[in-house]
Amino acid sequence: MTYDRMEATPIAGEHCRFCGATSAPLVKTPCCQQWICCDTAFVSMRGGGRCQVEHERFSLCYSHLCMVEQSH
Repeated sequence: MTYDRMEATPIAGEHCRFCGATSAPLVKTPCCQQWICCDTAFVSMRGGGRCQVEHERFSLCYSHLCMVEQSH
C-alpha cells in the first residue's frame, strides 16, 4: 500500500474506486482510504492520474483532511 504517487503500481484484485480501472497504478487516499488510479508515467490535463487529481482538488473528504492537518 502506498500514498506516494511515484510508487504507484497496479494491484491484483483491486480497481480504481472512481473510474473502475483495473490495470492502472493505484494509490490509497489518505483521507478516505480508497484505491484510486494514479498514472505518473503520463501526466496530462486530459488524463493520466486524473482520478487522484480530481479527488485532491475537488472532493470534500480530501479538503476536510487538509483543513484538519492545517489546524494542528
